[in-house]
Amino acid sequence: MKIVFLAFTTTRSEGVCNDLAWVADQGDEAVLVTVRLQSWPEVDPRARVIDLADGEARHPIPRIERLILFRIPRLGFRFLAAVLRRIGRIPVLGRPARSAGGKVPAMLQRYERFGIAVHRRAYLPVYRHLRPYVLWRVARKAALRQLGLDSADLVVVADTAALPLGWHIARRYPDLPVKFTLDRTLWEKQGAAA
Repeated sequence: MKIVFLAFTTTRSEGVCNDLAWVADQGDEAVLVTVRLQSWPEVDPRARVIDLADGEARHPIPRIERLILFRIPRLGFRFLAAVLRRIGRIPVLGRPARSAGGKVPAMLQRYERFGIAVHRRAYLPVYRHLRPYVLWRVARKAALRQLGLDSADLVVVADTAALPLGWHIARRYPDLPVKFTLDRTLWEKQGAAA
């Protein structure tokens, strides 16, 4: 029997880890699909874990945000510092350019604080609404191939962030049960049938 757990946040980490261990104790395959494996230190080593963090970081939406808010401005500040260094070698303009060049690191530091504030106050509230879509796209590309849902017996959606992925799985595999909790009666039915 193969049970797949979809848990993108750690809100129910203790319960999910207990269920993973229970499935592994029954001698069945337990698979956890999550976003950040580092947040799950107590996962049973017998459970297979699929981490979507790299795929989420490679998605265009977070990459464009990092590019616009951080990478392009850093490049601009480095370019400005290089130009001021070169101008600083000219005898007449050297002193003011060297003075301005010394202020570029402080300007970059102030901009970094501004970029972090924009990231927290403008980007993250919008991205929270887009994240389920992004995670579905990432999971569709990476995790669904690894999961082998054709051989799965149950999919457990452990948190609200995983609901869209659970919905898409239920739609793609209509005979595969997708539930919010681990149904332990499956083992009782299996034992009665044997």
